[in-house]
Amino acid sequence: MSPVKGQRDAVIDAVNISTHVEDQKRIDAAMRRVARRDAGFLDPNKVRTQLANQYGLSVDPRVLSARYSYLRSHRVIERAGTIINRDSAGRNQGKPMWLYEVIDEAWLNIEDGEQP
Repeated sequence: MSPVKGQRDAVIDAVNISTHVEDQKRIDAAMRRVARRDAGFLDPNKVRTQLANQYGLSVDPRVLSARYSYLRSHRVIERAGTIINRDSAGRNQGKPMWLYEVIDEAWLNIEDGEQP
């Protein structure tokens, strides 16, 4: 592992550890619901829909992004191609973004409320 990659992974881990535990649980539960419905594929558009309310996204978008990075670095998910961002509230609508596939079945099968 390169020093830069190691530092980046340490920062991602620190952000995830410092994030409110309830937000992490909500994000993971939303990700699992989407992946279970879509044969193990994780569409970030659908995850955002799961985490939105009448006021918009109910979690900090930076936390959501950090969670994807954390799950990738811990080999829970992997990139499976690209899709188009449908987030009309942000500036990224119409841009390509990653589609993921869950590769850790144990994580996918955790019941909501359980700890991994």
